[in-house]
Amino acid sequence: LEAALRRNAALQEKCEAIRAEKEAIQQSSREAMDLHAAATNELQKVRLTVQDRDRRIAELKNGVGAFETRVAALEAEIRSQQSKVQAAEDARSKEETAHSMTRAELATTLAAHRATEQALRDAEQMNVDLLSRVAEVE
Repeated sequence: LEAALRRNAALQEKCEAIRAEKEAIQQSSREAMDLHAAATNELQKVRLTVQDRDRRIAELKNGVGAFETRVAALEAEIRSQQSKVQAAEDARSKEETAHSMTRAELATTLAAHRATEQALRDAEQMNVDLLSRVAEVE
């Protein structure tokens, strides 16, 4: 009977040790699950941050493309205005050589010269305005 009681006590101690080990394993399992959930949440946050960053980069690239397109358009407009200014200057130069003409031709040439100068001033003003707009865009 004493041996059976000792065996019973030993088995109860083993049972208690197994229960304690089971509880420790369950606690470790819960902690591991909590860590896994936290890591999953953190990973999702990182993914959202990366997606947001990629979206902002795409928006910035689109903005830069639009800006470059606008700058190219303004540069083309400036070249066009410079061509007009050059044409006006060429016309003015031709008019200056016409001063040797007769009095009647001179009166006609003078009127054309005044119109050309006005066109030149208008073109120069437009060029100044365009340069100002380019400076604002930059």
